[in-house]
Amino acid sequence: MTKTKKKKIFLVPRHETSWWQHLYQYNLLKKDFYPIIVLATNKTRVFKSYCIKKKINFVYLETKEIPSILNLKDFFLTIRILKRNYKFFFNLFNYAKPIAVLLPGDRELGPIPPILKATKELKIRTIITTTSSLLPSLDMVSWTRKNDKKFSIGITSFTSFFNLLVSFFFKNQLCDTKYGKLLFSPGTLILSLFLVGMLPKKPWCVGASKSDYIIAKGKKEISLMLKLGLKREKILDYGALEYDNLLNSINNKEDIKKKLNNSKNFSNNKKIILFSVPHNPEHNIITMDKQLEQLRIIFKTLNKIDENIILIFHPKTKLSYYKKLLKNYDFIISKESYIKLIPISDLYLCGNSTTVSVAEICNIPILNLDFVNLKFSWIKSKKLKNIINMNDLQLVLKQELSKIKKNGVKTSTLNQDYTIDGKSKEKFINFLHQII
Repeated sequence: MTKTKKKKIFLVPRHETSWWQHLYQYNLLKKDFYPIIVLATNKTRVFKSYCIKKKINFVYLETKEIPSILNLKDFFLTIRILKRNYKFFFNLFNYAKPIAVLLPGDRELGPIPPILKATKELKIRTIITTTSSLLPSLDMVSWTRKNDKKFSIGITSFTSFFNLLVSFFFKNQLCDTKYGKLLFSPGTLILSLFLVGMLPKKPWCVGASKSDYIIAKGKKEISLMLKLGLKREKILDYGALEYDNLLNSINNKEDIKKKLNNSKNFSNNKKIILFSVPHNPEHNIITMDKQLEQLRIIFKTLNKIDENIILIFHPKTKLSYYKKLLKNYDFIISKESYIKLIPISDLYLCGNSTTVSVAEICNIPILNLDFVNLKFSWIKSKKLKNIINMNDLQLVLKQELSKIKKNGVKTSTLNQDYTIDGKSKEKFINFLHQII
């Protein structure tokens, strides 16, 4: 590891989304500190060549993923993997002596449990900096578990009965969700984590386990955090670190629009409809065939609207799947960040996306295209309309555009539920200097 006088900070992304967020934070930190990205999961190890090419400091951990525990062999293998990863991170952090480790959460996912145990023993601060939101976390996690027997409790099978017994001893691992009582992890994994001292205290709430701090977006999220069981002293009310860039986009909307003038199908005289295409298949929510079936209806409807239609895709989306469908339309496909594009939009379309918070901040009307019928409780806003049947989209679009043309989009006043003051980065950097 390179010798440097700068204090080290490790960043541990778990998947593609947290990788890009941590990369942004890496660049934010490198002036004052010596950041190092840890590539320790199948979804992040693919960025090794990118790190080499861009001369990014990184640590590469080649290890087996924690398996589904189906028998005693899997059970003991899981314990061995957890112990081996703990030893690796303990030795790494003990040698590097970082002032902090930045995480995407503090639950049982990926390398997080061994890291949290190692940092606690070495008294290194851990900060959750990339979680998208608390409510989506609770809703999404319970939705992905609702039909999986590994997480259910009862007496209908050995697995559910074993889980029931586990829930008696580890009550915080159980949650009474809108889909019924579910364990956050399979009972066998809960037992494995407990035996090696890595079981999260309250896994259903991001930040309520063994991490030291979590960055909140603002008072709305802080209120929810407190209700879910977080201690106030753990919460850093800085606003998301990317909010400084958002404020910059809001203050420079005309410059961003000028860049769009180079797009073939963009017109200054038309409204801007931004559609963040949902990545449902990538989350195994629906099949790609069903996704394309719904998008055909949506694209056909949008094509009838004589306005600027801009599409953006999630970083983990493979555009090749949509190439055949997209060639039938003249939509503008942008690689710009939603942070830049939402502030200049007149109407924002998405599908159960945490990016609704950015549209809320900008007070922009939102259409949530919930064609997978998730009915997430966090998708609530005075500016938002939920659409389940995509055949209803055309009528709702006409109504919203009529309101916009009549009343305009009022974005001059920012939503006070969020902390956006242009000082998120500054406050975070100052905090890191204070804990040295």
